[in-house]
Amino acid sequence: MIFQLDKEIRHLIKTTIGDCKIIIIKSNRGNSIIYKLTDTIKGDFYLKVSANFYLAESLSSDKIIYEWLLGKIPVPKVQFYKKTEKFEALCLTAIEGQNLYDLIGVVSNEDITKIYAQILKHLHSISIKNCNIKISLEEKLKKVKQRISSNQIISEDFEEENRHKSIMELYEELLNKMPEDSELVFTHGDYCFDNLIIKEKKISGLIDIGRGGVADKYQDVALALRNIKHEFGSEYVRLFVYLRAV
Repeated sequence: MIFQLDKEIRHLIKTTIGDCKIIIIKSNRGNSIIYKLTDTIKGDFYLKVSANFYLAESLSSDKIIYEWLLGKIPVPKVQFYKKTEKFEALCLTAIEGQNLYDLIGVVSNEDITKIYAQILKHLHSISIKNCNIKISLEEKLKKVKQRISSNQIISEDFEEENRHKSIMELYEELLNKMPEDSELVFTHGDYCFDNLIIKEKKISGLIDIGRGGVADKYQDVALALRNIKHEFGSEYVRLFVYLRAV
């Protein structure tokens, strides 16, 4: 478990940012912690520190993807990355704005759906010609199996229609329904409202991108449709499909 910053990380913070204010803003059962670092001159940064035994995906994936996407679509800039035997640490520049989920009730459902569709269309339009970050369905399913084996799947989080099924029953269902063909694009991998930072109704930055890479576009589309249906209903699913031209 992680309760305090390692000396190496404190040294990295001091050499790259300076003597900044450090506060914990989120803790995941002690296995990962997100810190906010504030320097009076350089501004705000976010530092995620995760225990190696807990990670389903390495923070190195986030680092690689953020660096590849920089200049192609708004993302935070990597300040530093560090890995030791016990943990990984990734420090990013802060992004101005609010996550899209927090805008529910502030702006119209129609505007949120439009923003959501437009950003995904932009992301999926990025050229993948020279991208080596590839995430096949087979690899994703392998990671699912690893998470099952390490008891990282919480059945209470299943969709209501799947709660009567066991974890392994759902896994077997995924294997049986795996499509033969894919429409490859650059995907986010966890395309949820709270992973999009918005300012003045425009994308300010994508975050939590560690599951991203070249993959079937419907991995993002399916998650987006589920989120819209849960929050706004089927009417807005149709609007998203129209705008995204699915």
